[in-house]
Amino acid sequence: MRLSNIGNYVIMGRRNVKNAIILHGTGDGPEMFWFPYAAVGLRERGFEVWLPQLPNAEKPNLADWLPFVLENGKFGEETVLIGHSAGA
Repeated sequence: MRLSNIGNYVIMGRRNVKNAIILHGTGDGPEMFWFPYAAVGLRERGFEVWLPQLPNAEKPNLADWLPFVLENGKFGEETVLIGHSAGA
C-alpha cells in the first residue's frame, strides 16, 4: 500500500481498486444531467462509483468541497475523477 500526502490528508493508494468519483457543478446534484447515465455505464464496466451531493451546491467553495471529497471518497491508483463545471 502506498501513502500520499495532500495537504493535511493522507490518501492510501490501494492496488486493483477500480473506482470513479463524479462531481457535479454549481446548483446541480447527483441526479441531474448525464451524471446518472455515466454512473450506470461505469458500473457496467466494473467500477465502483461515488456520485455525492456536494455541500452548499448553490454557492460552491473549495474550502467546503475539497475536505468533503477527501474525507468521504475512496482513492486508489486507478481512481477516475470526473468533474462538471465547478466540480472540476
